Amino acid sequence: MIEAEPELLDAEVNDLRSLATALTGYTVSIDHERIFELWLWRGDQPPLLVTSDSRDIVFKFEVFTLAIQSPSRAQRASEQQEAAKCAIDWPFLEWQVDVLWIRDWSAPLEVMPDGWHTSSEAQRFGAVPLGADHTCLVAKALLFTEANGQRLIVDQGEMPLELYVMTDSQLIDHGLSGAMPMPLDDYLAGAVPTIQDYMATSHNRSN
Repeated sequence: MIEAEPELLDAEVNDLRSLATALTGYTVSIDHERIFELWLWRGDQPPLLVTSDSRDIVFKFEVFTLAIQSPSRAQRASEQQEAAKCAIDWPFLEWQVDVLWIRDWSAPLEVMPDGWHTSSEAQRFGAVPLGADHTCLVAKALLFTEANGQRLIVDQGEMPLELYVMTDSQLIDHGLSGAMPMPLDDYLAGAVPTIQDYMATSHNRSN
């Protein structure tokens, strides 16, 4: 099995740092009942535009992460103005930001174990079915958590190039299945998750 280099969020360091303190609101852009982009408002700072970002690892193995960019005012001025009219106040006063990692993989259909996708093994971070030919760690989502436990997740949807933006706890728990949360500061310091990290985190959550 070939292990590809980790795929990171497409974002500038300062823009990522601002996610921990500067957010004042957000707007979801919907087309045909699918969220295709998210505007994050930062008060007097330029907003950030979040979209899904696809990466080709090898032929027939594509992974998805997030692109978090400050849009060109010249290119997106009218869209930005329309999005601002639909802004929702940021729901938290103080919050923690985690980057969610998964270990994605590719495997020929003929070697996939029966029932793998619904098995308990498949819900663990880092699990890869026997017969997988490529695997890749992917920083694929953002989780915002207030001190009182309320959460908001920005994640990949079920279809390519769509997003989930959710505050429902049950849906968020589903989105966390198989993912490893990493504090934003650790991510910015260049940390990459391991199975041992996941097991320690799972043990702490269960106690």
